[in-house]
Amino acid sequence: VPLWVFFLFTWVLGPVLAPRLLLSVLALKGTTDRLCGFDARYTAGAPFAYALGSLLQADSAFHHWTRRVTWKGRGV
Repeated sequence: VPLWVFFLFTWVLGPVLAPRLLLSVLALKGTTDRLCGFDARYTAGAPFAYALGSLLQADSAFHHWTRRVTWKGRGV
C-alpha cells in the first residue's frame, strides 16, 4: 500500500467519515510530540502538512500513471 493512501485516509477522509478518529490521532501525536520536547505549534500544524503531503503524492501518482513524467528523455 502506498504511503500516500495512509495519509489520505488518516488526515483527509478520516475526519469526514469519523471525526473522533482525527481527535484520537491528534491526541496521540500531541502526546508523543510533547514527550519528545517539540513545540505545540508543530503538533497543531501537522494535519495541514500531512494533507498537503497527501495532495502532492496523489498528484505525483497521477502524473506517473498518465505517463507525463520523463527522466533523461524517457517515460517513467
